[in-house]
Amino acid sequence: MNTNLMLTFFKIGAVINGIAILIAFIHLVVDAIEQSTTDNAVITLIIIAYIALSTLGYFLKLHNHLKAALIAIWIPAFPVALMGILFLLLIIINPDFK
Repeated sequence: MNTNLMLTFFKIGAVINGIAILIAFIHLVVDAIEQSTTDNAVITLIIIAYIALSTLGYFLKLHNHLKAALIAIWIPAFPVALMGILFLLLIIINPDFK
């Protein structure tokens, strides 16, 4: 596989992970502001796992292990990307949600 293409896939995965971390963190902050009675331990663990895998991916990329970095970065990014694609298809097919 071409190195430039692999770097592009790495950047796309990193952006997807960044968006997922941001959304999860916003959800955590909103629950804290609203003084929600639910326990947010699971979402905190999800944020930690996303940050850990993203950090591992960047570490592997810096040490020229690009294939391993792609695997590490796309493990959490693939389900999020798939969910985003399915959500966009839902909006396109049924925009008024009736």
